Amino acid sequence: MKLRKIAACVAVPSLAFSLVSCGEDAVSKEQFSQGYLKLVKQSQKIHGKQQEEYVIRFGECIYDKIKDKVKNSTLEKVKNVKRSRINSNDFSRIEKAQKDCKNSVSKPKAMKTN
Repeated sequence: MKLRKIAACVAVPSLAFSLVSCGEDAVSKEQFSQGYLKLVKQSQKIHGKQQEEYVIRFGECIYDKIKDKVKNSTLEKVKNVKRSRINSNDFSRIEKAQKDCKNSVSKPKAMKTN
């Protein structure tokens, strides 16, 4: 009987810990696109609300294409605006998504080029 009580006392906290670690919050589309906007702003000037909205839609498009294909740590790096090294496979997927999104996300009229 004592053995069961001891086992239960040990199992409950470890189960709770494992549930907390497994239940890590995934990066949402909004978090990713806001982080992407901040990264773009660090390297380029964004003029006006239209361009900002375009970059956000572009980030959302990228997220939709990569969310199930890259590590969560990669999504976290974009969300947290960290310019640290990204896994090469994830980087390739992001580059491909950027190319695909370039064709599918419509630019604001002020940004369109002939």
